[in-house]
Amino acid sequence: MATREPPLDLFERQLESIGKQAGEWRCVISDDCSELERYRGMERVIAGDERFAISRSERPLGFYRNFERALSAVPRSAELIALADQDDRWHPDKLSTLAAEIGGAELAFSDARVVDREGRLVSERFWTRRSPNHSSLASLLISNSVPGAAALFSRRVLEAALPFPEAPGVPYHDHWLALVALALGELTYIERPLYDYVQHGEAVLGHEATQRGAGDGVVGRAGRLLARRGRTIEAWERLYREEYERCQALAVALLVRCATRMEPRKLRELERFIGIEDSAAGIAWLAVRPLRATLGRDETGGFELALLRAIAWRKLERLRRG
Repeated sequence: MATREPPLDLFERQLESIGKQAGEWRCVISDDCSELERYRGMERVIAGDERFAISRSERPLGFYRNFERALSAVPRSAELIALADQDDRWHPDKLSTLAAEIGGAELAFSDARVVDREGRLVSERFWTRRSPNHSSLASLLISNSVPGAAALFSRRVLEAALPFPEAPGVPYHDHWLALVALALGELTYIERPLYDYVQHGEAVLGHEATQRGAGDGVVGRAGRLLARRGRTIEAWERLYREEYERCQALAVALLVRCATRMEPRKLRELERFIGIEDSAAGIAWLAVRPLRATLGRDETGGFELALLRAIAWRKLERLRRG
């Protein structure tokens, strides 16, 4: 679990729900330099329960690096690793169900109920506007659909994923972990909700943003950039520098770490994505991918179009500079 100034009532409720999970487990909490009074409150919540351990970073890390810090503290004896948000509520069988269903896959993830702070139902399902992808590496590169809070993954994924790669823009821990898992093997999706995704004003990312942006907020940010009238070129440049280059950085890191262990089909997908900017065939492939939505393959939320705008800006910039 990675924390940063959690509302203590929601934090306590979440830890109570984790405490009800069956089996042998440990919960490692990495706090991202919360105010000392809040941190002391968190220590009081876990006091007396040796299954929980908390530590506080000396300086602010941001959620990406804070999750890296938490994962670096996972005991070497742990064969399966789950991520937890600070303000959700797990169903009593979350861990046991994920562990039972992962089988030979590298990662298993579930659906979730969406609720408000008081537990009132907002949506029975997490994915209401898009379909969760658990098989296409290209789609996962373009737009993540594996929320970290829903996932359980193998030690093999952990070892390949650490340390987290540098990436432009705003990289997300769950996107990187899901990419590593799918590169190394298979993902398993459990359609039944296994936790409550809690919506409240202090949340880092809300449900609407995840629906637009595949769990990492990308499409939501892209939409806001493109909505700025009179600044289209500037918006396309930011798409290139913050979104396209981020996806490319993750793709290259994936190639370096996992290429020798990937299936040929996945390796071809990865290499095509890395070379897409300078390939007419690759750009054409990217341009037709949104048509998959007409066949029910809407897992990327149409983010291919945003990437095409980013590539167009880069080509125009090259022409301008001669």
